[in-house]
Amino acid sequence: MQLHWLGLYCVCMCVFECSAGECALGADVKAYEAHFLGSEMLMFSEIRMHSQNPPIPCPEQAYLMCEEGNGQLTWFKNFQLIPGQNGKVLRLINAQKSDEGLYTCLCTWKHFGQTFNISASRNFMVEGTHTHAGTNKCSSVQLECRVFCGINVMSQCSIFWERNNSRINKSNGYTERTTRCVCECVGGRFFTVLYISSVTQQDLHTHFRCMAMNGMEWNSVTIYLKCFFFTLILRCAYVLLVCLLVTMAAKYFAIDLALFLRGTQQEEDGKLYDAYVIYQPDSVHDETVSGFLFSTLPTVLEKQCGFKLFIHSRDSLPGEDLAKQVEEHIHLSRRLMIILTSSPYRVQKTTTQPTVGYDWHMVLHSVLVQGAVGMVLVQVGRMRDYAHLPLGVQYLLKQTELLRWEPRERSASSPHSRFWKRVRYMMPPPPPRPITTCI
Repeated sequence: MQLHWLGLYCVCMCVFECSAGECALGADVKAYEAHFLGSEMLMFSEIRMHSQNPPIPCPEQAYLMCEEGNGQLTWFKNFQLIPGQNGKVLRLINAQKSDEGLYTCLCTWKHFGQTFNISASRNFMVEGTHTHAGTNKCSSVQLECRVFCGINVMSQCSIFWERNNSRINKSNGYTERTTRCVCECVGGRFFTVLYISSVTQQDLHTHFRCMAMNGMEWNSVTIYLKCFFFTLILRCAYVLLVCLLVTMAAKYFAIDLALFLRGTQQEEDGKLYDAYVIYQPDSVHDETVSGFLFSTLPTVLEKQCGFKLFIHSRDSLPGEDLAKQVEEHIHLSRRLMIILTSSPYRVQKTTTQPTVGYDWHMVLHSVLVQGAVGMVLVQVGRMRDYAHLPLGVQYLLKQTELLRWEPRERSASSPHSRFWKRVRYMMPPPPPRPITTCI
């Protein structure tokens, strides 16, 4: 480098054949004597430790040249080489007071066979724990503002930062640095960066404003800081809310998903019926119960969903031995569907307990003693209590989910209602037969 090379450089990029150009890059080249090394005018922003393993980033003016020129990056501390460090970020592990000093990143690159060096330095300081006692700190931050002032207005252009409507002028903890790119053909662009060494709780309630004026007008932009700690809390709350909504949706649509993924029955198990339906014979005199047993139930499960049911008195043969019939058909069924109604049961005079027929005894024995058959409990209509039910059935109510069918609901006969989806979920997979409306 020679002294007559010093001065202000501006690279102008011409468009088409026009002699005018656009300022792409500006640089004011100055030379300093060797004893200026370490001077503040040659250094970038200072780094202060706010974490156990603080990073020291290489200023982009140095590492970008390395990336574009395929150069080699090395690090120095107080002008002494740090071995094995060639990344654009130098991270100090368990930083201590002895790690303070001037850190320099040096880029060595070649251009047309000639070797060039470019370096950038910045100070690193370890703050004592007593400096900001009781202050909720966040990490350091830099705010960048870019302004185009216009053509031929460089002398009238001004750009600066304000904090709560007061101009920042080398305040404690704040550093303002302004750079301008000058080209006589198009005017100039200003770049100003505000460095905040330590964001305090007070800064989170402060507005920082970048002001720009060119003699004709002024403009500004206001920035509010958010501490990463509070942002992290908001993000965690958002993630928890999303997880909660997903969990609620999964729980609500769990049955729909299970029915969608469940296939048809593939293996032959020797069973003839999907469910053996049992009910209190005296309840068929109720029009609602009778309509459910002999109309709604077979229409939805058999005709629309493809199941095969055995309903007592509908499918039983007249004169057939009741004990043999019940035992055989329970053995040939994959599920036992017990229909509960509000109709009173017969009461034994000696025990004052509700009594049931032989078929109920067989069903309760198969479920409570043998446990070989699954069970579906269906309640038709509303009941004030369950004291009128046999003790065995009352015990089953404590062990098994009870599905209640409401005849007055609009979707009482729809296979897509929540009730019928829950019934289908508790039933075995349907056999592979044509199903048109039960999806």
